[in-house]
Amino acid sequence: MNNNRRAAAGRQTAYVRGIPIRPGLIILGVGIGLYSFGHIKNALMDQLGGGKDTMISTSAGITTLTAQHNGEIKLVQAWKNPKSGVWETPAPWDPLYRRLKPELKMMPRDQVQRRDRG
Repeated sequence: MNNNRRAAAGRQTAYVRGIPIRPGLIILGVGIGLYSFGHIKNALMDQLGGGKDTMISTSAGITTLTAQHNGEIKLVQAWKNPKSGVWETPAPWDPLYRRLKPELKMMPRDQVQRRDRG
């Protein structure tokens, strides 16, 4: 009877102690579980205040704190460029930045000019 059921279903079904096991359904269940776990973790982190800081990893492998919330003012890491006198985001690809190795300070986002490669 099991052979007829397999042929009719057109799918490969394994039986463990008489219970039908389909690999596709197991993979789907694990995927849904991981997705749900991620959402629950993010919701808890937001409730506990862990979602206020954003951590990123740069290409050099250095983990830096890039954004913080200070009440309603959003702060970002910045350094003052001596050539232009403007606060800029860190630029590890810039030879001047690497040579000076400036101290980074937390500044309001609207006062900081973003540096892009190029």
